[in-house]
Amino acid sequence: MNTAFRIIWSHTRQAFVVVDELTSARGKRSASRLLLAGAGAGLLAVAGPAMAAPACSGTTPTLSGVALTSTCSIEGGASLTVNGDSSITTAGTNAINTATTPGYWSTISNGGSMTSENGTAIAIGAGSGTSITNQTGGKISGYDNAIVLSGGASSLNLGAIANFGRITAVTSTGSAVNILKGAALYSMLNRGTISGGTGVNLNGGTIRTDLYNSGAITGDRFGLQVTNGSKVEGVIENTGLIGGKTAGINLALDDDGGSGTGSVGWLINSGTIKSDTGIAVQVDKGEITGGISNDASGIITGAIGIASQGTKINGPILNKGVIQGTAVGISVDGGSVKAIDNNTGGRIAGQAYGIILTNGATIDTITNSGIIGGALNSIKVDSVTSGSLAKLVIDGNDTARFMGAVDAKDTDVLLRKDATYTLTGGEAFTIKSFSNDGTLRVASSAGVTANFNGDYSQTGNGTLKIGVADDNHFGKLAVSGTATLQSNANIVVDVSNASTKFNVSHMDKVFSAGTLVSDGTFAVSDNSLLFDFGAIKNGNAIDLTLKAAATTPVDPVDPTNPTDGPGPSVEHVVNQMGNSPAGPAARALDRTFAQNPNGELASHFVGLTTGQQVSDAVTQTLPLLTGGTNAATSSTLSGINRVIQARQASNSGLSSGDAPAAEQNLWIKTFGSWADQSERSGISGFDANTQGLAIGIDGAFSEQARLGVAFAYAKTDIDSDSHVAPQDAQIDTFQLIGYGSYALAPDTELNFQVDAGKNRNQGKRHMPFADATAKADYDSYSAHAGVGLGHTLRFTDTMTFVPSVRADYTWIGDESYHEKGAGALNLDVDSRDAHELVLSLDGKLNYNLGSNTVLSANLGVGYDVLNESTSISSTYAGSPTAAFTTRGVDPSPWLGRAGLGLTHTLDNGTEVSVNYDAESRSDYLNQGASVKLRWAF
Repeated sequence: MNTAFRIIWSHTRQAFVVVDELTSARGKRSASRLLLAGAGAGLLAVAGPAMAAPACSGTTPTLSGVALTSTCSIEGGASLTVNGDSSITTAGTNAINTATTPGYWSTISNGGSMTSENGTAIAIGAGSGTSITNQTGGKISGYDNAIVLSGGASSLNLGAIANFGRITAVTSTGSAVNILKGAALYSMLNRGTISGGTGVNLNGGTIRTDLYNSGAITGDRFGLQVTNGSKVEGVIENTGLIGGKTAGINLALDDDGGSGTGSVGWLINSGTIKSDTGIAVQVDKGEITGGISNDASGIITGAIGIASQGTKINGPILNKGVIQGTAVGISVDGGSVKAIDNNTGGRIAGQAYGIILTNGATIDTITNSGIIGGALNSIKVDSVTSGSLAKLVIDGNDTARFMGAVDAKDTDVLLRKDATYTLTGGEAFTIKSFSNDGTLRVASSAGVTANFNGDYSQTGNGTLKIGVADDNHFGKLAVSGTATLQSNANIVVDVSNASTKFNVSHMDKVFSAGTLVSDGTFAVSDNSLLFDFGAIKNGNAIDLTLKAAATTPVDPVDPTNPTDGPGPSVEHVVNQMGNSPAGPAARALDRTFAQNPNGELASHFVGLTTGQQVSDAVTQTLPLLTGGTNAATSSTLSGINRVIQARQASNSGLSSGDAPAAEQNLWIKTFGSWADQSERSGISGFDANTQGLAIGIDGAFSEQARLGVAFAYAKTDIDSDSHVAPQDAQIDTFQLIGYGSYALAPDTELNFQVDAGKNRNQGKRHMPFADATAKADYDSYSAHAGVGLGHTLRFTDTMTFVPSVRADYTWIGDESYHEKGAGALNLDVDSRDAHELVLSLDGKLNYNLGSNTVLSANLGVGYDVLNESTSISSTYAGSPTAAFTTRGVDPSPWLGRAGLGLTHTLDNGTEVSVNYDAESRSDYLNQGASVKLRWAF
């Protein structure tokens, strides 16, 4: 990376200075404002006496393509440049010495290598002003120290260091950059790597403005140390890495006499400050005139995140990122901290303590809207050693968490106005008092009690919000001291868990105190749409009560146009949501809730908080597929009928135009269908897939008459299309069929069919709102009789057309059944009958593709004279006296059908045929395919 600078006049310094032109100002001191002081002062300096080797002599020595092996001494005011292809390497002496010439400003720019194998790479003499720039790719390495700034009691260096390359001290006791007592550096910038025993060591020295790091400063002991009365008058800002095994940053601000005269302005971190085994940020005595700020991307981590020992921190410790320790997050051991502010998203945590105060340490305020956690205590104020925390403030929109007990017995806690804080269960606050001026939420959390060891008060703005999962799992808060509640104290009950179930009318001791000061009046609100909670004072405790919301369902004069009762009745809600199919069930539920509001059936509806939830819940309680099983069974029977009718046509010769066969035949046919009922009149549709097998035998009893018998089995799988009320069913159909035909004339035939069957039905209704599934298992029976008349019109020798008329009557009867598995939500369903009488007109076109192959196509229309809509009468198991009738799809009387077929007769007389059929009715489409084999004997 090429680094460019620009020279400007500094009114403060009254000298030319160089600034990095690639960095923009950020509103606080940053890299763009770190002055590489004195870098341009050589433009005004007067050359001192020549003391250097020839390569380093003069005011602007430049090393290019040079490898020096002796010390390079530069005179005051000189500007030394070492290009990337050059090096200075010494064995037992310093690589570079600067003259001690007060008033002369020197610059050193290194793009190559400066190495002292047993000394210091760059030694800046006391009183000399020198700015050092280590360019990208540049290397400065010393044995004990890479760069040393020497100083006397009154000497000032006032240079600057900017590093873009690598600065290294070899020994574990040395420092890469060592600023000794009395030396002063105007500013320091690191965008490269600085490493050693200590990376940067202010050993009694001073940085007049800022130290900015966006690279890496690391050390075997300390990454950055400010010690022995050192001062950083501006900001220490880190956006990169500062790390050390003993401490990442060690601010040991006391001087040799222990008077604590050292100081730092602000420590700002948005990078990483860490110690593998020690303290990430250690502050020992002295003063931080500003504060410590850890931004959202900042990480401060070690055995202890931040440890302040006898230090006065005038400003706050602000955290938006992570401050964590394997032992303690923040430790304040003596001294004082103005405030600790843990913002939303911030985390202060330790395996033992989140924040601990010991040995007389004082903190005015801790404000938390993030997470403070510790296995022993989230906050520990050691009263034995006189630690003191005046106030703990909880802020944020339910973002604050204390992961571990708060032990601060002399501390006042304030839940700020408009803030929300949730006790998730098991929390313990040992405090002086807790003042609720916001919303204190006590979560259900399996009924675990939260404890305040101290006093509690609730202002007029304050709200106590109790989370309720069911009658055994609800939030509880216990106060050991005195709890003071104003008149009409605000209590909110949260039953937002839609699967909430209640079987009791009281929930005892949701709030209790050693002494409860209250006049017993409460302003209770809840989010249950159908039920109302109340609160009563019971000694030194508060209990919750539960009852159905005030409503009087009104029986309608016209059941198809129900009248809503006052209040949020179930019927009123489902009608508002446009859910008319659920209306009768909703009316039955209203009666049940009025008669037994604390019963098991009612208990499932307490946690419903919106009209949509109520409407969906009622829909989920409706009978299996809203009667759709009958439609699916009817469709399966129609498919079997088509199989038989096709066989009769083949027997009679109507398919091909040939004379009726006289032999006896055994046949077998496999068939399948896939049906789709779309939503109609607010009733969800379903998909049905059927696979089946039919086998039969028939023969001619005379030239005009044929008779046959067949058996068919079909399995149908049905899945509801509803995402609100997922349901499924399986139907096994067994059908015994008798059929025959009689030729009235050579081209005219009368055919008939009678059959009876049994169906085994199994179904499941899934009710997510109650986390329950109801299972049904019942039988149904069917009977069918049909008669048809067809006449063959022969257009050519290869083409015939067969118009026909037909009448089919079908009856399906379901047994009554009782569901299992869902308790009070099980349904007891009455038996029911379904009837259908369909008159049909069909036409079938046959075309001989060859002597043994016939292609056929048919088209027809039917009309159901009875056209019954399905309806089911049932009761809830939890309310056997409240019956309701659910109406299914209202079908259209008209139906249409079409089909294609191909029949081929083998030389041995075996017949193979394939067919495709489709039937449509009332947004219902059923498509089927079949393959048949027939053998003559």
